[in-house]
Amino acid sequence: MPRLLVAALAAAGFLAAARPLAAQAAADTMELARAVAPVLVGSLLDRVSSGKPIVWLTSRSALGTAVGGILGGHPRFRGPLPDPVHTMWMEIQRVTASGDTARVVVEFGQVYADSGELTFWVEQRAYFFVREAKKTSWRFVRSRFIEHADGGGVRG
Repeated sequence: MPRLLVAALAAAGFLAAARPLAAQAAADTMELARAVAPVLVGSLLDRVSSGKPIVWLTSRSALGTAVGGILGGHPRFRGPLPDPVHTMWMEIQRVTASGDTARVVVEFGQVYADSGELTFWVEQRAYFFVREAKKTSWRFVRSRFIEHADGGGVRG
């Protein structure tokens, strides 16, 4: 019987210790989201001259959800939507963080699936961030082109 009591106390201690870790992870995610969102606004609005809104896809990650929540207040962004048609879309594909650096890979593109021919384009870019010295915010460092796919007709 004492073993069961010790095991129960150990489990309770573990769960209590895990709560601050989860809270810290959520705070870190929001800090990074506050840095990522304005960078995406600046880099994507320059690419879209039509004035049509950019759709934020339904997110599969905590960072994507947080960034989507911030972008929801911008007049040129809509979403999240699961499958937009005839509009520019974007989503965070993956995030890798190590210490005070983070790499956020964002995919964006446009699909005209119902236009009769295969017409789409997709681009991936990596955005690099470093945590500031006080560890309360992130700073954008640079972006890097990763790849581009164009499934449309001959252009130009």
